[in-house]
Amino acid sequence: MLKSSSASAAPPPAGSQPIPIALPCYITPAGEYPTPDGSAAPMFLLAMIHTAIGQSGQAPFDALPADGRLLTVDQAHMADAPLYSVILNQFGGAPPNFALPDLRGRAVVGGNPGVAPPADTVAMQWIIATQSVPMLDQTAGVAAGMVVPFACSAAPSGWVACDGSTFAQAQYPELFALFGNAFGWLTTTEVALPRLTDNVVIGAGAPYAPGWPVTRVGTTIGGGPLQGVCLNYLICFNGVWPSATPSAVVPVQQGFVGQIIAYAGNDAPPGWLLCDGSLLAIETYMELFALIGNIYGGDGETNFAAPDLRGKVIVGPTG
Repeated sequence: MLKSSSASAAPPPAGSQPIPIALPCYITPAGEYPTPDGSAAPMFLLAMIHTAIGQSGQAPFDALPADGRLLTVDQAHMADAPLYSVILNQFGGAPPNFALPDLRGRAVVGGNPGVAPPADTVAMQWIIATQSVPMLDQTAGVAAGMVVPFACSAAPSGWVACDGSTFAQAQYPELFALFGNAFGWLTTTEVALPRLTDNVVIGAGAPYAPGWPVTRVGTTIGGGPLQGVCLNYLICFNGVWPSATPSAVVPVQQGFVGQIIAYAGNDAPPGWLLCDGSLLAIETYMELFALIGNIYGGDGETNFAAPDLRGKVIVGPTG
């Protein structure tokens, strides 16, 4: 399992690791099926990995913990067949059984199925939303620059792989406006995507280790068993309430309260907050407070704190 390190200089000593923080990680077994149709807007789809905080032990909607459990294709949960057709047996099991990715104590590292990942990681594709989905009343929606792990080798419509490839500014204008040359200096007409192949996501905005400068979106971290790229983390405060009803599916174009997602921009989009430990007024963010209370700080009477994921890498809980 990932363990915190106490590196004191740059580059960090051999064997150092990003600081892990355990948060519930889920896979969506039902919902919109991923397709390669490039004309569609980005959505939260079947086989995406979601991080969510809230009431202990309560999975949001019908999401399943990413804990390596075995499922059977023909069991009563009818969503298993579509999920199996996307992830197959890349995470284990043999037909008619298949395993979910096991993120217990492990981080997602960018990679392809069948490629052995570094210790304490699970290889999956990181994908980035290429455009925003307009929402009313400052409600949280899918925003350009959101980055999620996807348990499939091909990026679905509205998303592209975070593989460091380049694109013309006019092809994805929202991404160009969002991060410009943060992921590489190129010509005046080209922009580079985040390169998360063989990399984990590390929260931007804090030193990676004592003695390091504050990291920014696009900062790359090397020198240890795990390599990383710094992105911001967001938490949803103005979205769908995370129902525990088994028949309810993860919303396809809206965020849900307590949902955490990586983001390649610097300013939070509507309905989302940066996971930077800021104190928040309870009366302003009542739904988020009702979900998480003051477990991350604050007095619990007038204010509470957002989770602080700066300098952290997310791993699934072990208990």
